[in-house]
Amino acid sequence: MNNPLVSVVIPSYNHDKYIEETIESILNQSFQDFEIIITDDGSSDNSVEIIKNISDPKVKLFVFEENKGACTAVNNCIINSKGKFIAVISSDDVWEPYKLEKQVKFLDENPQISVVFTKAKIIDENSNPFINKNHFYYAVFDQKNRSNAEWLRYFFLNGNCLCHPSVLLRRNVYDDVGLYNENMANIPDFEMWIRICLKQNIHILDEKLIKFRVRDKEANASGGRPKNRIRARFEYKMLMDHYLKIDDIKFFLKIFPDAQKYGVPKNEMIPYFLGRIAYDTNVDFKQLWGLEIIYNVMQSNKIVDKLKKDYNFKYSDFLIMSSKADVFKMHKHPQKDSIIKQKTSIINNLEFNIQKMKYEIEYLNNKDRSITQRLISKFPSFYIILNRNNNSIKNILINIKGYKTIKKNGLIDIGYYLKNYRDVRLSGMDPLLHYLYHGFKEGKKPNPTFDGNYYLQRYNDVRHSNINPLVHYSLYGKNEQRKTEKN
Repeated sequence: MNNPLVSVVIPSYNHDKYIEETIESILNQSFQDFEIIITDDGSSDNSVEIIKNISDPKVKLFVFEENKGACTAVNNCIINSKGKFIAVISSDDVWEPYKLEKQVKFLDENPQISVVFTKAKIIDENSNPFINKNHFYYAVFDQKNRSNAEWLRYFFLNGNCLCHPSVLLRRNVYDDVGLYNENMANIPDFEMWIRICLKQNIHILDEKLIKFRVRDKEANASGGRPKNRIRARFEYKMLMDHYLKIDDIKFFLKIFPDAQKYGVPKNEMIPYFLGRIAYDTNVDFKQLWGLEIIYNVMQSNKIVDKLKKDYNFKYSDFLIMSSKADVFKMHKHPQKDSIIKQKTSIINNLEFNIQKMKYEIEYLNNKDRSITQRLISKFPSFYIILNRNNNSIKNILINIKGYKTIKKNGLIDIGYYLKNYRDVRLSGMDPLLHYLYHGFKEGKKPNPTFDGNYYLQRYNDVRHSNINPLVHYSLYGKNEQRKTEKN
């Protein structure tokens, strides 16, 4: 029996909800010269039982007793496959019926191309069209074709944008660049594309021949959960080392034509130029990589002399670079700090205002206040007359008028006064009368912007008037635009 032309490899892990649909989409391909090699990576659900129930001779299953990682699983599939072409698919994605047929035809007709991808339809947890336009996966695979150099530039500066489960590649690609890096958990496919583009040509078919599933709550293996984002940045930094393998200056300049702004590139100086380009991205982990590369090349006295002579780059320049790039987040971003402070202030003000409203509503609803206290609030003039002390009739009338003016102009913030002064709250006394007869003497403030002691000390006429500072301000000072607190 001849070997199949295509080996479809599936690393399977805890996708019992989807694995049958995935396999059926392969078995229903218009192109039928293939085998399906599945390695289950220690699933704890019913994936293995579902696969075993699919009685098709094309399907061959390997089962790991424990979880070893997706790369180990897919590498096991490749090692045990026989096809001239290898297609990779995740155990929760779905192929369109003509996917293999069109890709095999393309590779047969284009021997200069080693790897062919397709574009993708994005679906959700329940196989419906994915509608979140702000999500990373919504349009990331809608890419134009590029030259190898252009792809390598894009990868270096932007990241991955090729749909892994859409790929079909010639078997000899793995012979040339190696299998998947089993030390990578989040972006092993991205690392593979870089290795391939350094040696082979790739192409994207302008058709959506795969349904790529985006799970709820970022449940994809590459989903945007915090731990994935953190680990992906580390892995991204590590895979940048592949660019150090470039030793052809012409190829380097095709990838980074703007590198010439640092001087005239030479073969032995490519690492230095890569370090400068990475540093100037202003992306922290890329800057760290760039600094490490420049540091390493400067271990050679010969290179240090070349940098100084040919590129006017000195050790002092490196010191400045390493002090400006805050790759370890020693200082928080000023703009970010400002935003955090603003948000904290808004939240604190909101909480304070809610408390103010609570106490003011309780007071206005007369909760726990005696009949006498309620009558005094209703007829404050009687209280002012009865508590005249040594005040003249004129001052008593001024206090009565002042009370009304203060209340009318909102110069007493009842909620603020009650929230800040528990004794006033417990007394049940009218807050304005409390301030006029007690609060001012106790150093209390009737609102956030009125300091009675400051007002009294600033204006001699107020000190000699024997009038409460807030009463004076309500009747005279407000119109005269007098200051009520220190700046």
